[in-house]
This record gives sequence, C-alpha cells and structure tokens, in this order.
Amino acid sequence: MLPAATWSWDRLLGKIRSACPGLPDVLSATRLHGGMIHHVFELSLAGEPSRAVLKVSEQPGDPFGREFRELDHLWSRRLLPCPRPWAAAPTDSDGPAYLLMERIPGSHWGAVAATPRENWDVERRLAELLLRLHSEVSGGFARFGDPPRTSWLDVFGPMLEENLRLAEPRLPADRVALAARQMRKMASLWALGDPARPRLVHGDVWSGNVIVDRHEDGWTVSGLVDPALHFADEEYELAYLECFETVGEPFLAVYRAASPERDGYRVRRLFYWLNTMLVHVGLFGDEEYLVRTGRLLAALQRV
Repeated sequence: MLPAATWSWDRLLGKIRSACPGLPDVLSATRLHGGMIHHVFELSLAGEPSRAVLKVSEQPGDPFGREFRELDHLWSRRLLPCPRPWAAAPTDSDGPAYLLMERIPGSHWGAVAATPRENWDVERRLAELLLRLHSEVSGGFARFGDPPRTSWLDVFGPMLEENLRLAEPRLPADRVALAARQMRKMASLWALGDPARPRLVHGDVWSGNVIVDRHEDGWTVSGLVDPALHFADEEYELAYLECFETVGEPFLAVYRAASPERDGYRVRRLFYWLNTMLVHVGLFGDEEYLVRTGRLLAALQRV
C-alpha cells in the first residue's frame, strides 16, 4: 500500500525503475521518523533486497545530488558505516526528486529504550567512528565538493553570516545587530590555540541521524545518515554534538584521549552553537531556538 501523496506514485516508481532496472517491485511504503524537510519512506520490496529507504522532495532542481555523492564517498571508501546510495534524480516532468538507498538495520538512537550503560557504549563507539572519519584530511577547507580555502574561518564565517540572514525575519532587530557585532570578534578568537587541519566531518551528527541496532550484548551503531560533509576543523563537529547534548563524558573521554581539546575551544564553541541555533530559527522558528539564540549572544558579549 502506498500512502497518499501530492505526486503520482506510478510516475515516480517508473522513474526509479529506469535508474534501477533490477529493483524488485515495491509492495508498500511507510513513512519513517524524521523527514523534517523532505519526505522519507521505508519501501517493502518483493524480493532481495527486501527493504529500501526512499527520500522524496518536490523542491525544484536537484536537492539530493550532493547527498548521493557524499554517501557514495563514505560508503565506497569505508570511512563511516552508512547506507549505500543506489540512485538519485532531480525534479523533472516525470516526478519529484528522489534518493533511493539501502535500508541499514536498526532505529534512530533517540527513539530506542536503551539503558544509561547501553547509551554509554553507543557514545564510545560513535567516538571511535568519528575519530576514523576525522582522520581523512585535505589540502583545504570546504563543503565537500566545493573549491578549497586555506582558512576554516573563510568557510565558517560566510556560513554563519548566511544563516543569520536567513534567520533575520524571525529575530528581533536588536538581536540581529548584536549577532553581527559579535561575529566581528571571530578572527581574533580563532587565532587562539593550535591551527586546525582540514578534516572530513559528517556535519549533522545528532541522535536522529545515528542508527543503532540491538544485539545480545546491547545496542551498537549500525550507521549514520543525512551527511553534510565538510573538510573542516573537527571542533565544528564536536560542538554540534554537544549543542543538543547528543554525547557526554563517555564520548569525550574516548575522543579527547586521541585528540585533546585545543586552547580557545570553549569560546569558539559559542559561535558554533550560535550557527546551529540560527539554522533552526531560520528553518523552524520555535521559541526554544529563539531563547537559546538570545542566551548565546549574551554569553558572547561577556567574552
């Protein structure tokens, strides 16, 4: 059974079969947890593989092309456990854009009933996986696939400015002005500590993008989804993990044993958190994000 949709399932599935002629027939589609921006379905198939994940977007253009390339890079080089992408196509006259990929076993970490000790095991394993990912270095900083820059601030600074611009309609004018003033401090604060190396980061690690699977001895990480790959300062990844308290001491003990905290991180972390809040204000506008944005700006004033 296929759920009601604003597109034609027959046309969309025909589009997919053209790209994946060996794919078994689709028996049903069930909406998956998540899908904050796009539609996400688990497909039940009449053969092997018996399941797949399908992301659908009616946005114009090619909203999944970058994600396909990023997943393919991670999967083909075994840098991080993730779904193997099978096919993707832009929105066109035959239907909406889609990304078809392998269904890895398990559920979103935030949706499972794990004990504290089991969660600590997941955190430690996640730290090991991200250390391996972050070991891939590049000659410059950039969003994956973009031209490299010599300074991480040349990438992160414009990113923060753009996210402030997108959040501006939902922010009081005095907070927009305050954010702009605080951002002018960044160059001097980034001069603290050892210089960063361009390391490959996932870019969107939170409990909803970590897939865990149950085994006899507890939960294990079966993969990460929805990458936003950058060659970045690894602090960008670590601050995001801490922003929503996705990880705590078990993760940090493993990660920091291999990569100690650099001088100035706890100040730079405020700017990373501000960036995250501005993204969420721009996308969702929830009061929680507006309040946290105000608190971060107040903290930055004291720096």
